[in-house]
Amino acid sequence: MKKKIIVFIMGIFFIGAGMIPCINGTILEINNILNINNKVNVVYNFKEPYITKVNLSSIEFNRIIATSLDPAGKIGEPLVPSKGAYILLPPETDNIEISVNTKNMNKIHSDKYIEPMESPKTILELKNAQPPKPDEKIYNKNDFYPGKLYSEVGRYNFRGYQILVLLLHPIQYNPVTGTINYYEEMDVTIKTSSLKEISPLYRGLEIDKNEIQKKIDNPRDIILYEKFKTKTSDIKTGYDFLIITTEELKTFFQKFKEDHDFRGIYTEIKTLSDIGGSETPENIRDFIINEYNTNNIEYVLLGGDADIVPSRIMYVSGMDEDSTRIGTSMPCDLYYSCLDDNGPTNTGGDLIAEVYLGRACVDDSDDVNNFIEKTNTYLNFSRGYDNYLDEVLLAGEYKGDYGVASYGGDQMDQLIDECSDPDYTTIGFSSNSYNIEKLYDRDLSEAWGTQDIINEMNSGKHFIMHSGHAYYNHNMRITSNWITSGILNNSKVPFFAYSEGCMSGGFDDPKDYDCIAEYLTVKSESGAFAGIWNARWGFFWSFRLDGDSSRYYREFLDAVFGEKIYNIAKANQDSREDNLHLIERSCMRFVYYELTLFGDPTVSFHISYSPDKPNTPIGNIEGKLDEEYAYQTSTSDPDGDQVYYKWDWGDDTYSDWFGPFNSGEICEISHIWDDEGDYEIRVKAKDVNGEESEWSDPLTVTMPRNKIYNQIPNILLWLFERFPFLEQFFSHFI
Repeated sequence: MKKKIIVFIMGIFFIGAGMIPCINGTILEINNILNINNKVNVVYNFKEPYITKVNLSSIEFNRIIATSLDPAGKIGEPLVPSKGAYILLPPETDNIEISVNTKNMNKIHSDKYIEPMESPKTILELKNAQPPKPDEKIYNKNDFYPGKLYSEVGRYNFRGYQILVLLLHPIQYNPVTGTINYYEEMDVTIKTSSLKEISPLYRGLEIDKNEIQKKIDNPRDIILYEKFKTKTSDIKTGYDFLIITTEELKTFFQKFKEDHDFRGIYTEIKTLSDIGGSETPENIRDFIINEYNTNNIEYVLLGGDADIVPSRIMYVSGMDEDSTRIGTSMPCDLYYSCLDDNGPTNTGGDLIAEVYLGRACVDDSDDVNNFIEKTNTYLNFSRGYDNYLDEVLLAGEYKGDYGVASYGGDQMDQLIDECSDPDYTTIGFSSNSYNIEKLYDRDLSEAWGTQDIINEMNSGKHFIMHSGHAYYNHNMRITSNWITSGILNNSKVPFFAYSEGCMSGGFDDPKDYDCIAEYLTVKSESGAFAGIWNARWGFFWSFRLDGDSSRYYREFLDAVFGEKIYNIAKANQDSREDNLHLIERSCMRFVYYELTLFGDPTVSFHISYSPDKPNTPIGNIEGKLDEEYAYQTSTSDPDGDQVYYKWDWGDDTYSDWFGPFNSGEICEISHIWDDEGDYEIRVKAKDVNGEESEWSDPLTVTMPRNKIYNQIPNILLWLFERFPFLEQFFSHFI
């Protein structure tokens, strides 16, 4: 893209500056030019799908495999995968008009029915699975399904930025003829009208801009919001972390606040009395909104059980294994994270979080002390000195006769390295970096028991991931009394837990006792420093390892190891938002709402972090053929590890890994070019643990030396790096 922009600018330059309209350079005027047609355009490209055969309880179907597409239909409909699209709308957008143009339609043929969408199963009790049944109204109709090019999922806000979420349907299937049409390209155009004011949640902060870029498919259009920035909006003021608790518990959280201040996470404790009015979820959320707007907070901890700091109770439903609607009331702390309008509702509302939230389900000072001690114990560990940080336990139970999902171990295996099963890709625990222990019923002559997993916990585990049955008072085959009996004694090595089991995170105490997630996090000196549990049911599928709950924990680990989101609360929210385009599928909304982080939302995992992106190489930008020229770069490694560098010289040659160098130390290396041309030099870094950075921004080198005007591209590259909005501005004209 930079090359196209540079050619465009140079063309204008040589035509003559007198032909360019006079622009005073302000962001406001640039935005008026960019948005003159009130249109947003995003192009999506797709790879060719293919057909594979599957046997579902002795019934043969065909399955469509398509890279980066997800099954999103309703139960019984053909499982034709779709693409989630996340598109930034201009500020002040009111009405929108969506059009989708397609290119390069191709056909393939299916000699059997495409498998139907199956229903989720609750991870509550042993049952036998029934194969999915085709919806006869669709399968007997001589027409293409889904029969439209897109579906609108919803419009959402993130810190004042409007996001439109669509499902694109590049694959169309006719069940009667077996014909499958697919498009190689879909061009999405959104015509907008700007009638309403920009959201009051827009702060114009640089941290907000950095966050929104990771969530959308058209980051260049962020520039449309720049005109609303104030002179001081680039400067973050206020504080970072809000703790909400009671007057009685405030004193016990004071040292926790001081510890965070010392770490540079500036913290304030507010009580329900400070909030004023009645102690309702609505008043608490209004207070959080005020602190977000006036003090720019990013994290919130609810310091109390549901009977102390109330949760919003939502009624959520989905389709269960009997293809009947299953619904229930549940506590939903997501309500306090999503601050636009009225927040999440039973069937929709705002689902993208402005602040990142956790809950400490404490009732008294002992609970607070347990919570703080385990959190600080974890925060004070250091990679390279504490080997337990390399330890992972995957625990999988036998769940019943459920086809490919009968054993939780099969789903846990998807959490190792890169996994593309069934047809989407996530990154999990690196088998080269972690000692991964498997506790699987699948691999044992008899089921593992309580003492087995207690022994694993006591031995020191950093992560424990679990797939199996559970209830309010038991999880991972442990009951509450085991936790308080003293048999669990890992206080020096607390773990992070993530379980898809049912009910274990029901902190609203519907059975009149504390749930086991509370016991693991605050009722004992041992157990977990934090964890994620379901407030109600967990869900899986029988005939594809693509169930609703597994979607979330796979995306959680992908956030950590794929997207490098090491903060536990941000990773939890990212796992939701990466699945937002599937929110209407089976029980996806159910899980979206019920997932609860029990723990400090400011905590980041101790991960072997990859080095930062190296600096753009420095050196001659012109030279003579067959002469040696030296180039330099450097980077920092978050762990302080030594790093190696690999250089891409732009002439189809690469250096070997060069080093090691200390973090921050300058690396210098030389190269000779023997052909005329322009070359883009890039460099990447790798630490001693094998974690690799992304490639640096390139430096363009011309061989041989040319006239002075050939330096213009390099000057423009320098300007784009110094003033990124210039590249965004000119990209709209290409």
